Amino acid sequence: MRLAWRAFIFALLVASQATVSYGQVPAGAAVYKVASLTDGGKSLKATFYYLAGGEDSAGSAGVVVQGPDGKIVAQASATPSIGLREGTGIYLLTGDGKPSFALVSQVGAKTIAANIYRLDGGTLHSIFEWSGWDFRVAEVDHTPILAVSPAQAWISDLYQWSDGKFVECNECHPDYYKAEIEVQREGLGDSGVPAYVFAQACVLGATALVYGEKYEEAEQLCEHAERVVNDASRLIPSEIGNPGIIAGDQAKARARIEETLSAIAGAKQARRKRLVPAPDPRIR
Repeated sequence: MRLAWRAFIFALLVASQATVSYGQVPAGAAVYKVASLTDGGKSLKATFYYLAGGEDSAGSAGVVVQGPDGKIVAQASATPSIGLREGTGIYLLTGDGKPSFALVSQVGAKTIAANIYRLDGGTLHSIFEWSGWDFRVAEVDHTPILAVSPAQAWISDLYQWSDGKFVECNECHPDYYKAEIEVQREGLGDSGVPAYVFAQACVLGATALVYGEKYEEAEQLCEHAERVVNDASRLIPSEIGNPGIIAGDQAKARARIEETLSAIAGAKQARRKRLVPAPDPRIR
């Protein structure tokens, strides 16, 4: 479901990562990508760059938008950054033809940050800020969405533009979760992992299934998870070298699964698309 660049009206030219100093890009910046676009009939050029920090300053990522005469139309930057990554570029996200510019930065070993700006009236307005494990732009039913994951193996939260801002709308696009639900199902076939892994699969898979009002499938998935948790032969302790805690691991995982099954039953009865209260997938 990822949007390929060719799905947009913008022609993108990927530049080298070599350090450069030209035009209106800060001296010493590494150009990540150059994009040509048209806004209101006016030809523009956007340059995405990364500028390394010094001993007393953090690195930053930025975009400079220039007109045909080379003069700056608008610019924006985000700090901190240790480099730009996939997802950085220009998108049509707001339904009015105005271009949006995404800066997707690596900010830590396992953390990325996404800053999105909308070009309007010669200014880049910040319209979305987020940090976590994964960020991507996708399209569902011809609607552009932002899909973000707070941690590894977590299901995505979906955001779409509505009434002048991005709003979370996980239940709006249940079909998006098909692949993520399958990952949780496949995880129930594992052995040699701690009990909390199966409880997590129950919580995350059921959350996504309930978005699509697939209550029976959610119940079946969590009942399967509970059967696996009850089989100690398939488990390892959550603390390496401490097999005596497996029974405690089982009890914690079982309690979380039962909590999730109760929330599924409540959602099913009320025909809700969310689990209330929302079970926490994390068990330690």
